[in-house]
Amino acid sequence: MTAALPQPMGRQLAHWFTTRLHGRSTPPRSLARSPATMRHHLQFALPVLARLAAVGVSDLTHVSAAQLRQELDACHLVGNDYTDTASALRTAHPPRRTEQPRRPPARPHPPPRHPAAG
Repeated sequence: MTAALPQPMGRQLAHWFTTRLHGRSTPPRSLARSPATMRHHLQFALPVLARLAAVGVSDLTHVSAAQLRQELDACHLVGNDYTDTASALRTAHPPRRTEQPRRPPARPHPPPRHPAAG
């Protein structure tokens, strides 16, 4: 299935497939998935990954989330096809540490209120 992809991308996808299929107990942790689930994810992710390979991308580590969204939008998918493809791409390409949304800083707690001295 991944023979049409460039070698680095094919290796990365094979590693992702094996890791998700068998699970992982060390970070990043992952529960084992069924072979049917993994085939489903691969079926939906491969067309977008093939589009990336066609424009010269050979390594998934150099693909940003914005590039993936752009390629996904270019496929003009709707409904379940869009949802399944986006889900498969999220599992195959988790966000890099720098791409994760930042939490707003915690607001400091207001000083305790004391009852007015009478």
